[in-house]
Amino acid sequence: NHDEARYRAAVCHEVVAGTKKDYRRSVQFYRKAAALGHTEAMHKLGIVLLYGKLNHHKNLKEGLSWLKR
Repeated sequence: NHDEARYRAAVCHEVVAGTKKDYRRSVQFYRKAAALGHTEAMHKLGIVLLYGKLNHHKNLKEGLSWLKR
């Protein structure tokens, strides 16, 4: 339950740093870190949801919600 560790795990899965490329797991880790209050994770998750990045479907309402926090 360490927010920075979850954020870094998300980045590793996104940019293939010591892990396999797995966008689904990356978004899961961003979501967990954001829920724990990690501001960079909140921003990244908001952008992912707003624009549909990392092979994730767009969700404008949730994306804006994360960006406003």
